[in-house]
Amino acid sequence: MEYVDRRILRDDKTRPNVGNTLVKLPAFGGCTRCVLEFRATNGGSGNATNPLSACLGDIAIEDNHGNVLVRASAAQLIALDQLLTGLPSANVEADTADADQIVYIPINFGRMLNDPQIGLNLKRLDGATIQIAVNLEIVRACGATGFVSGSLLIDADLHQTLSPADPGYAACIYPVDLFGDSDTVVEEKTYQDMPKAGLASLWLYCYKSGQADVAMVERVRLLDSSNDNTLLDSTFQALVHDTKLSSGAALAHWACLKMAPGRNGEETLNPFNRIRVKPIVNQLQTGGKIRFLAEVVR
Repeated sequence: MEYVDRRILRDDKTRPNVGNTLVKLPAFGGCTRCVLEFRATNGGSGNATNPLSACLGDIAIEDNHGNVLVRASAAQLIALDQLLTGLPSANVEADTADADQIVYIPINFGRMLNDPQIGLNLKRLDGATIQIAVNLEIVRACGATGFVSGSLLIDADLHQTLSPADPGYAACIYPVDLFGDSDTVVEEKTYQDMPKAGLASLWLYCYKSGQADVAMVERVRLLDSSNDNTLLDSTFQALVHDTKLSSGAALAHWACLKMAPGRNGEETLNPFNRIRVKPIVNQLQTGGKIRFLAEVVR
């Protein structure tokens, strides 16, 4: 199967400082990866503590019937791509005066870039859309010490087959934020509403400003919901240590809980069955967050 990189949105016009952008996906062929590029310009007095990535909210992909296939935050999608590829982000978010900030958000639908078996079947979706929430004024108003008003530009690129024929994918991988933020809980908490579909990977994010990861989550367990067998029992600190980029550094606050056989594309993908996630929380204080991000196979 032959793939090409195709720009489906070239933003020659600026976007509103606050609002939603709708990108319509083509209704033919298939794709394994979509990359959204955002660009905005700092004001003449600089733009301290105001990274563009923090101004990007949830990103959702809906089919032509309004069913949500993907819903995750920009920060989650950026982190997930780094964790999967092992490569650092290429984002440029300098706060100097008049500089452009550039943020790339990749969304992966296949095991690898030229995956012949797994990807987003655009023909079957027939009119799916990407919905993007942006707020350049989430930290401060646009102007000399913020972003330049009206400077936001958005591009979208697909790694896509151009044939109008059905690509014949066996499945697609969809990144999904499972539960949203869970906070202010100082107890053992069990999450049981896992997707019924198989999972290609499962990740845990844990963060509180000024608090070390190890002080937030003591241990993490994964149980098989069909028989309560233990799939994982580890400290969160050890999981973060084992989840490393190609540079050898760990991505702070992120840990891989489980990766399905074949997720790396070297063999047939074998999603793992529905499971119950049971994190044991040590000191999750007010303002602290834990989130579960999964790749669901449908």
